[in-house]
Amino acid sequence: MTDTSITKEGVEDQELAEYYERRKLLIQAMTDESEDPDAVLNWYDKEADIYEAQFDKAGFEYPSAFVETTLALVENKLAKILDVAAGSGKVGMKLRKRGYTNIDGLDASATMLALAKEKAIYNNYICCTVGPEKLQDIPDASYDFVFCAAGIGRGHLPLETIPTMLRAVKPSKRSILRG
Repeated sequence: MTDTSITKEGVEDQELAEYYERRKLLIQAMTDESEDPDAVLNWYDKEADIYEAQFDKAGFEYPSAFVETTLALVENKLAKILDVAAGSGKVGMKLRKRGYTNIDGLDASATMLALAKEKAIYNNYICCTVGPEKLQDIPDASYDFVFCAAGIGRGHLPLETIPTMLRAVKPSKRSILRG
């Protein structure tokens, strides 16, 4: 029998319960001082094919909140936007549907970016990690707006990468970052 202790209260859907069981591995990789520095990235690569369906079923709401914040901060729908930790493009797709067309997606997982590419969400698909140095192949001050919807945190992007992301934003422009 599947242990569903980290599922939402009252969830009876076996498929969703199994997803939460697999998410335990992600949580373990994020909180464990693992010998495998790529454990989190490997999890996303392995789960990519079912990630979106389970994400939606689990009821995660942060993409909508990020879109509303972006709409409030970025009125120009032609603004050059960078989605850091873009994954499969959940936030980018919602922005595109609202008329934003100049969006690039950056993620360390080529598998997750491939999902976004299938949906033609971004203008450019940048597969790289974010470290304390410059963003690979991204000049400083090249974006009007940079956001990271849920990629900051242990096992993902450490806090030390925030200045790196901010360097990609033009002076006097804005960013929103959320762990």
